[in-house]
Amino acid sequence: MEISFRNRLILNFKLILLILVFTNCKSNNEIVWKDKKQLIFSDFKGHKRLLKNGAQGYKNVAGLTSTKEIFYFESDPITKVPKYRLRIAFIKNKSSLNSKDSLVLRHERIHFNIHELYCRKVRCSFDSLISLNMKKTSVYFKCKNKIKKSIFKLNRLFDKEQVKNSQTVYAYDSIISYWEKRVSDELDRLNKYSDLIDSSIVSDKLPQSSK
Repeated sequence: MEISFRNRLILNFKLILLILVFTNCKSNNEIVWKDKKQLIFSDFKGHKRLLKNGAQGYKNVAGLTSTKEIFYFESDPITKVPKYRLRIAFIKNKSSLNSKDSLVLRHERIHFNIHELYCRKVRCSFDSLISLNMKKTSVYFKCKNKIKKSIFKLNRLFDKEQVKNSQTVYAYDSIISYWEKRVSDELDRLNKYSDLIDSSIVSDKLPQSSK
């Protein structure tokens, strides 16, 4: 049976509306790292049962920050030199806190900043390779994976030191303050490699892989 022009318009409108709703839901559930944009308590929308499994080898944790990387990479068809973009996004419904403890919130903010540090280190390395006219895709991905492993170790070290120094509120606050400055200084050192494109939501306009 042939669908009338009017019905086709209605169907197209419903499809467009559905796409817009889906895109908006996805955008509202993700926060791309942005300078001077701090995570707040209400950003952690995940169920507290997520804390039982924890992360970095720890279970029954006080907080959990879940992220994904948005990675766009392609080789120029003529020069073969790659074009890329790498960002990190906080996932609200997969992140959780067990209380409104400001120290726990600061702890999770540091984890998010460490993930941004990963992005900047990758951007720095990629730009260096591009300046050398490196065309082998495998070299870029090998470099990226090496940095990812080092950042994983840094996150583990941060958690270990926090656990070791959590006997008192003063000790916990001191270690949090130390790591806030350590990560902030490293981000400042690599400020040249921050993502300069102003974006508070994840764009779906570019090909991307999330991990």
